[in-house]
Amino acid sequence: MRLRNTNLVKLVILVMLLILNSGCSDDDNPTTTPFQTTGTVVIKVLPIDLTATWTLSGPNKADVQGMGNQTFTEQELGEYSITWDTVIGYVTPANIPLTLAGGQTITFEGTYGSNPVYSAVVLSDNLEYPKGLFVDGNRVYFTETAGRNTSFGGKIRLSYYDLDLNTTNMVADNPTNSDAIVVASNGLVYLASYTGSSIGDLGGMSVIDPATGIETELPDVEIGATDMWIDGNDNITLLGQSHSPSAKSMYYFPALDFANPTITQTGLGAVWCLGHDGTTPYYSTHDSTFRIGSNGTPELFLDESFMSLSLSDTHMFYADYFSETVGVIDLGTMQNTIMVSGLDSPPIRIRYDDASQRIFVVVVGTSADFYRDGALLEIITQ
Repeated sequence: MRLRNTNLVKLVILVMLLILNSGCSDDDNPTTTPFQTTGTVVIKVLPIDLTATWTLSGPNKADVQGMGNQTFTEQELGEYSITWDTVIGYVTPANIPLTLAGGQTITFEGTYGSNPVYSAVVLSDNLEYPKGLFVDGNRVYFTETAGRNTSFGGKIRLSYYDLDLNTTNMVADNPTNSDAIVVASNGLVYLASYTGSSIGDLGGMSVIDPATGIETELPDVEIGATDMWIDGNDNITLLGQSHSPSAKSMYYFPALDFANPTITQTGLGAVWCLGHDGTTPYYSTHDSTFRIGSNGTPELFLDESFMSLSLSDTHMFYADYFSETVGVIDLGTMQNTIMVSGLDSPPIRIRYDDASQRIFVVVVGTSADFYRDGALLEIITQ
């Protein structure tokens, strides 16, 4: 009986040793891989030498704006999306959302294709000889001038198209001036026109508060106003045309000081439009396109003329009234690309908005419809 108990004790001890050995390993400090709570977001732009900008959106965080290739580590998990900005001369990549999981890497690869196809999209139609055009944030201001610029008569008014709401809104009916418009940093709209039934050596200017629609007249100018440009400091350059060799052609109003303008150019002749790349003014006559050199002297830029110009620091966008085309010229290579041709009516103003990199045009309409079939267009890539 004592022998059996001894064997039983030995068996119990053996079982306990086996259990203890099974819980041991050669590693005295065992570890487990923890759940990773962040990941990596990579942004890659092709071609690699393209300076494309973009906006990255992610979970529970503000949008991030950047340019070119970038890598963001230790990013919060969840869904991300990217908006690729337009690069003139290239097809914009599609925006495809990606989901970031723990410890993983997601890559947004934006491949910009060459040889884009452009088209014109109608934003607002049935306009009556629209002429003035200016982009201010989400508003595209334009004027209708059939009542002063056609023999058929019609409306004269200032309106804006809301890019967020896709609506057209009238600001002022029958303003005194309507041929050219700019918007200052305080949101006030400045208008200019030539005086009389035909362009001469006199013009008028006024300012309208969009909140009230009230127009305030400014001092008259000795210039047949046709176009305007405003810089980031609210300095306005006013262009006028006249066949008189001594006529005043460019007025400069520093910081909205309309009492003390400076005459910067005289005798430019029959000029159509004014453009500016931020440092250099450009203008187009009935025959050619010029730029103002650093010494203040006009220099021939192109043996072509355009009804309207608008510039970035790298490109010149133009509207050709008589060929009914819209195009762009690379200021570095001088390559001229027709963006849209065969429009239903002549384009009279073009504006490139540097902030959004969008292009807007107004076409005047046709005489068959008494110039009441004009439109505000946006030029897009497909």
